[in-house]
Amino acid sequence: MENCEFRWVHGHIEVYRGGEFLFSADTVHEAEKELEGSDGAA
Repeated sequence: MENCEFRWVHGHIEVYRGGEFLFSADTVHEAEKELEGSDGAA
């Protein structure tokens, strides 16, 4: 989750890394779980 930014946008969370959009999620918790699952994938 290093260098990730969470933005609240119109009722959902958008996740960015290095200014690049990665994905959206319903909650910060959901976004964190998604990031944990993608560790090392990039």
